Amino acid sequence: MKIKTILPFIVILAILVGLVLWQKVNVKPVAPIATQIGLETLVPEGLLKDNIKKVEMYAGESPDTKVVLERDGDAWRITSLYNAPGNKETIDGFLDKLLGLKGEPRAKGDTEERLASFALTDKEAFHICAYASDAETPAMNVLFGKSADFRTVFLRKADDTRVYVESTNLRREAGVSDSGEETTPKPEKWLQTKMLELPDTGITKLAVKYPDKELVLTREEEVKETEPAVVEGENEGEGVPKPEPEVTYKWVLSSGGFNNEIKESEVKTLLTRFANLTVTNVADPARKAELGFEDPKFSITLSRENEGDVVLVGGCDKPGGDTFIKQVGAEPDLIYQISKYNFEQIFLQGSKLFTLPEWTENKEKLRTISVSGPQRNIKLAWEENAWKLVEPALSLEVQKTAVDNLVSAVTSLKPVDYADAGRELGAFDTIVTVTREDGTSRTLSVGQPSLSIDGRYAKMDGGDAALVLSRADAEKLTPPVRDLFVLSVLDFDVQKVKQVHVTGAGAELMLSREAGSSQWNGTYNGAVIAPEPVKVDDLINAFNEFQMDDFLIGRSFESVTAASKAVVALEDGSESVIAVGPEVDGKYEIAITGMPCVFTADLADLTGIISQVSAFEAMTPPAAPTPDASGTEAPASSSETTGVLTTAPPEFTPSEVPAAITLPVEPAAPAAESAVVLPPSAPEADLPAGATAQ
Repeated sequence: MKIKTILPFIVILAILVGLVLWQKVNVKPVAPIATQIGLETLVPEGLLKDNIKKVEMYAGESPDTKVVLERDGDAWRITSLYNAPGNKETIDGFLDKLLGLKGEPRAKGDTEERLASFALTDKEAFHICAYASDAETPAMNVLFGKSADFRTVFLRKADDTRVYVESTNLRREAGVSDSGEETTPKPEKWLQTKMLELPDTGITKLAVKYPDKELVLTREEEVKETEPAVVEGENEGEGVPKPEPEVTYKWVLSSGGFNNEIKESEVKTLLTRFANLTVTNVADPARKAELGFEDPKFSITLSRENEGDVVLVGGCDKPGGDTFIKQVGAEPDLIYQISKYNFEQIFLQGSKLFTLPEWTENKEKLRTISVSGPQRNIKLAWEENAWKLVEPALSLEVQKTAVDNLVSAVTSLKPVDYADAGRELGAFDTIVTVTREDGTSRTLSVGQPSLSIDGRYAKMDGGDAALVLSRADAEKLTPPVRDLFVLSVLDFDVQKVKQVHVTGAGAELMLSREAGSSQWNGTYNGAVIAPEPVKVDDLINAFNEFQMDDFLIGRSFESVTAASKAVVALEDGSESVIAVGPEVDGKYEIAITGMPCVFTADLADLTGIISQVSAFEAMTPPAAPTPDASGTEAPASSSETTGVLTTAPPEFTPSEVPAAITLPVEPAAPAAESAVVLPPSAPEADLPAGATAQ
């Protein structure tokens, strides 16, 4: 190729090389992105993660509720959670993010109002303080406010009013929600949740203790001798070395148990759970007795080859409630909360380890089912191709779901646990009896709540074996009598109501309308009012939808001494008189004309009707002022609506009260006692249990 042909390319290449060299000498490198957008480091110079000895976190509104983490050598302790071990990986990761904070300046919060707009006042902000060595003042103190958007958060240093924006929201990282649902940090977030790491291969024995049974499982070694392999033509006639025997292990029941047929696969699965046993929180040591740890009823001892035993003890705050566990001899000596699921995976239900007897019945062959006991007497009979409630015989609507659940339960029951023979388990005083079409029958005796799980003890057909039914099955078998009936008993046609008359504490309400008219007239404490139709409808519907709590068999209308009354009259001349007795232990007896029993209700249930009645007081016109003895007009006193009337309610003329309405005649009483008293309104509270059906 001729030199003239390639010369232009050589010139171009030389120019490009020259440009590159010029750029390297004269053009400055691009600054880091943090420098470009003006990010400032918020960490004091020289503060390193290894220098941080303590971290405090708290919401400004609750400075006394702090999460405090302290370094303990190479580990961390949560001193605000009974000195529980902290998760080193979680805490170190949090510190890395804390020490990497770089904020973009946004505003100057030079007034409380401006800081409040970012939720960065001392009271509103979330505080994170990091202490170096044993210093009394934090080396780093950062306040986090509200989120700027879904990716960033406002923050500032405690000694500075400048507001920054950061992409790392350590408020959220600490478990405090942006929505305000969780305003204070939770110490358990930093907890080392892995309580135990125990390989299953070294465990040789399990001794398990429950409140109502004990059992011991032992690993047995099985040695299988094997013959040496002889290869034809190679080692015939020679002394072939004998191979090592094959060793296998089998788990057997050494003591206790329901029977000897243990499910070995479940035992092997149980052993694997100790390799990664996790907890969720730490209990207050002051609750030791309450949680059952002064004399633990649950324990499991794990024996190991050439090593000491590991002993775990368990407890709960109530049957079916929160569960807890601790390792005997561990430091620190803590009671951990453990999920109910994990607790039951360690302290296995009896049905997991043994095959328990079941109760089965052919539904098509059953003819009667009865449940008798101290709190209930129920009898069902198969009549006219349907199950009928024979006892108690009340003219109330039957709750079909409860009846169907009872029938379904007696056809198939699978116990979930058992108790050792000879244990004191209390009375088996509820008897379920079924009879078949061939006249044969069988019984199931239901006892007290199980001491080990959430269920009830039971015995089948008079046998000695104490089994445990799940709570769900037990509740279907032994429902409260009240659950068998629909207790919304005031089922009248709301469109046909023509009059409502309510008398109570300091209040008497009369509402009436002509048949076919939508216009209501009324009086409140004798003063004429113009009732709002929607308020009238609300009151009528409140009566019609009212749900009773329970009923008392064998009680008549006349047995209730009325403290307040309501009369609902219909266009056809029929009426319902509702008499409410005085409050006793948070319960009110309620009698209704035409009903076969007396009902009970909670104050909390009655407050809806009370508030509906009280709504009409606001419709009462103000009273005109009256002159006093000096001739000066004095303001009229408003009627009291919270006290007891000291005189009888004002009489209504026949035009106001139709002759069809006749209040029950009551015995004469002193004036103060003859007044009807509407139960006073009160906030909802934990009320004592009411009367139950007998």
